[in-house]
Amino acid sequence: MKEKDFTQDLTESEEQQYLVDRDVSWLSFNYRVLQEALDESVPLLERLKFLAIYSSNLDEFFRVRVSNHRNLVRVGKKTKRKLEYDPEEVLNRVLEIVNEQQEEFSRIFASQLIPELELQNINLLHYSDLNDEQVEYVTTYFNDKMLPFVQPVLLVRKKIRPFLNNAALYLTMILRTKGQRRSRNQYAIVKIPSDHLPRYIELPAPEGQHDLIMLDDVVRYMASW
Repeated sequence: MKEKDFTQDLTESEEQQYLVDRDVSWLSFNYRVLQEALDESVPLLERLKFLAIYSSNLDEFFRVRVSNHRNLVRVGKKTKRKLEYDPEEVLNRVLEIVNEQQEEFSRIFASQLIPELELQNINLLHYSDLNDEQVEYVTTYFNDKMLPFVQPVLLVRKKIRPFLNNAALYLTMILRTKGQRRSRNQYAIVKIPSDHLPRYIELPAPEGQHDLIMLDDVVRYMASW
């Protein structure tokens, strides 16, 4: 017996109550991956992997689906009338959901996983936490291995439009003239060379302890000089 389509007798406004945009639905699927990182019964390293999978999925989602919605927002009214949905409304909903999920991602990582890693003598350090030996190691590492890849690109409106590599990480920088508090801010971007170097760098540490720093923080530290 053929099933009856329960939406066929509904008005358009009533039908919309039962329909969920596919990209909003996909975010619910990816959220299930994030929830695996929240599950304390899952082994610690597996929880970290789930965070990585969630982020990788989201990166591809933005490159493909979100970019498509942004393109549709810019099309003319005639083309928009042919669509069965409002791309701007969907885009705003997607961004709202992602922002909420990113806040939860940060809470899971900072409040749960970092303390559990520390119990295993694995410490993820901020550059302000480094001792003298680690500062020297980071400085040497930057000069020997990172410097060729870390070149800031100044952002000048209507003059410089830098090419951003696909699936790459960038750090935004605010530049001020040294010693001049009221100098006009300038802005630049710096590529994080995660395509050439490990995202996490192991630092000198006492025996039985593992101290790590993110590649991003090495760039931040050297840029703060």
